[in-house]
Amino acid sequence: MIRHTVRCMFFLKRDFSSQPDVVEASAKSPEERGGRRRLGLALTAVILIGVASYFLVQSRMSSQPEISLTKEQKEVDDFLRDYYLAYGNVSVSRLLVLFDNKAILSAPDGSIYRGASDIRSYYSQVFMGYENFTVVRSIVNIEVRGGDARAIYDVRMRTWYFGATEAPQIFTRESFGLKKSSGSWIITALVIEQTPAR
Repeated sequence: MIRHTVRCMFFLKRDFSSQPDVVEASAKSPEERGGRRRLGLALTAVILIGVASYFLVQSRMSSQPEISLTKEQKEVDDFLRDYYLAYGNVSVSRLLVLFDNKAILSAPDGSIYRGASDIRSYYSQVFMGYENFTVVRSIVNIEVRGGDARAIYDVRMRTWYFGATEAPQIFTRESFGLKKSSGSWIITALVIEQTPAR
């Protein structure tokens, strides 16, 4: 401790009178300064192009091509939009309202769930530990025949949980069987198949 103090005192007593008060900047030619400026602008341009490309690709992936739907098809699609909103918000109770009491669900692993109780159990297991899902869906086909309908979607979802930074994406094809009951659609069957990344 004493040695340290003595060294500090020695440093403070040091004579700085021989050193210049003004530090001269090294003289650089205009070509050198221009070269650095161009390099900086080029790097900035590359970064901006990279960021713009990323957002362009993301917007193309999330937007589906415009599909012309009939009034009945739009009604089915609007109903299933509620399904995907409830799924994204991990709300088992909101999902169950959309299913018939005798509905059948086939999970990606081939397991079959019959009726409201089994379907509740399936979604409770799927949602366990997750805060929400980001879901992007695209229509493959919607067929409406009187009071029955069939809808097929390609789905890309990302799971989120506390502390996650970049969760993996899951790709599925989901085929719905629906029927009209008391003036509104209800899901009677759902087949979920895992598909390769696209």
